[in-house]
Amino acid sequence: MGKFRIPLARPFIPPKAHQYIHEVLSSGILTKGHYVKKLEELVCEYVKAHHCIAVSSGTTALEASFSAIIELYGSPDIVIIPDFTFPATLNAVIRSLKGHKPINLYLVDVRMDTYTIDTTIVERIMTEFNTFAEFVVAIPVHIFGYPANDIELQHILSKVKRYVIIGDAAGALGAKINGNTVNMYETLTCISFHPRKIVTTGEGGMVITNNSEIADFIRGLRDHGRTLKSNGLIFKFPGTNYRLSELQAAIGVAQMEVIDNIIAERRRIAEHYTELIDKYLHNTVIPPVEEHNFYHVYQSYVVRLPSEIDQACVIDVMRNKYSVEIQISSYALSNLPYIKSYKYIHKKLNGVSHFLERHTVALPIYNGMSLHDVEYVVKALRETIGVCNIENRSS
Repeated sequence: MGKFRIPLARPFIPPKAHQYIHEVLSSGILTKGHYVKKLEELVCEYVKAHHCIAVSSGTTALEASFSAIIELYGSPDIVIIPDFTFPATLNAVIRSLKGHKPINLYLVDVRMDTYTIDTTIVERIMTEFNTFAEFVVAIPVHIFGYPANDIELQHILSKVKRYVIIGDAAGALGAKINGNTVNMYETLTCISFHPRKIVTTGEGGMVITNNSEIADFIRGLRDHGRTLKSNGLIFKFPGTNYRLSELQAAIGVAQMEVIDNIIAERRRIAEHYTELIDKYLHNTVIPPVEEHNFYHVYQSYVVRLPSEIDQACVIDVMRNKYSVEIQISSYALSNLPYIKSYKYIHKKLNGVSHFLERHTVALPIYNGMSLHDVEYVVKALRETIGVCNIENRSS
């Protein structure tokens, strides 16, 4: 029994995972074996991509992707990142830029309804700097499993000489626009296999791309910069170790074999949440949106609280009175103390990301969560909001 009656997340481990792990242990091949290749093949087949490269985390997937772009095409003039996301998105760029020429990195605000990058601000940046910006890298975040509008982003960026889209789809494996998984609109797409994600290997990640040159570079980068030639191994450049182990990959293979069922169940749980919120908290708590032709996979179920509700109070009461693990949903990167040290980071904000950081919470969602537990969470949230109103508490 865990600390909470209803935890924020719980990894789904299919029965076959135990069989596959036993096979790995019996084989004695714990790295660079059959299951890593199988996981890559299954993901590529699922998202209809040419190259899938398994790595040690979603963060290293981002680092490898941005490093590949710099090494193969040079430093971009402008990098665009949404301000509302987990810090790993920004950190990967900062770490990859060491030793390279300065750039202009823009933290761009997000939409209040979808929490994804506000493409109208991206368009203003492109209009403002169209005279010198020849190479632009945008890193849209498909936050909480909901697709950013890659189609609008492509249209805006098509006006510059060269652009690259690196999708941060850490929790969005299976998310779609117009029936296509998001990687279809991106140069590279990065996913995470962290325990809170759609598919988990404990820790792990993957880079997805249709570009063979980029794929070859990342494969070398994850394995100390080496490649296999007819005369043996050759170390072509100073790489590192971003490899995923066979044990981790075996767990991922078992989940990828039932990926459609995993997503379908999460969507059913989310639908039940939304119905109950409309019933018990109508016009009080704002549930996630799903626009026409956009397909949410609900890595997280994030709701927006009214401005008069104390977020910290809600989290405290839900955890300690009702034993429901909830937490803040994500972070406004522009509030991170260390970004002041990087003079190339600029802000294009209108207050949305700062508001969302203070007024959104992630509710529990995981495969195997009962509808009874969903109702318990929503009713507990209704009672909690009643005691966490800042105006009532100060009167």
